[in-house]
Amino acid sequence: IRRPPRSTLFPYTSSSDLFLDIELDEENTAVQECLLPKMTIQPIVENSIFHGLEPKPGQGHVKIRVRSTENLLHLVITDDGIGMDAETLARMRANMERKYAETNADRTAGHGNGIAMYNVNQRIKLIFGPEYGVQIYSSDGQGTQVEVLVPIIRSREEMQDAEGILL
Repeated sequence: IRRPPRSTLFPYTSSSDLFLDIELDEENTAVQECLLPKMTIQPIVENSIFHGLEPKPGQGHVKIRVRSTENLLHLVITDDGIGMDAETLARMRANMERKYAETNADRTAGHGNGIAMYNVNQRIKLIFGPEYGVQIYSSDGQGTQVEVLVPIIRSREEMQDAEGILL
């Protein structure tokens, strides 16, 4: 995990601007040496932009906070977008825990079917175990927060993945 410039401005498809802020644990510089499976952060940030910020008028902010304990890496991706109502949030949480075949049968075509969050959560659980994964918190009109919990991995050798998913 490497730190880009403190706060970065990204123009995107609407007339608004998107600000991305990445905050690493200043007290624990070892967090910068941690590895994550590919496609862990990108789908979450993309969801924040397309589902939370793009429908919102004006500027939007996405913040990625990275903290660690002795054995755990804790990422929190927060946006100040439109958020989700309680029903949508409950459906997203339920779909993230269901088996793929069950979840896929309930999906409708188009955006908002939760497949990206499902994939990130299941990939983490497959690689690291059921105690790790993704949690989503949101309030209608208040934005969304996604928390990712994984063990600290500092080298490819530490990850013994029989499925061949690379970092």
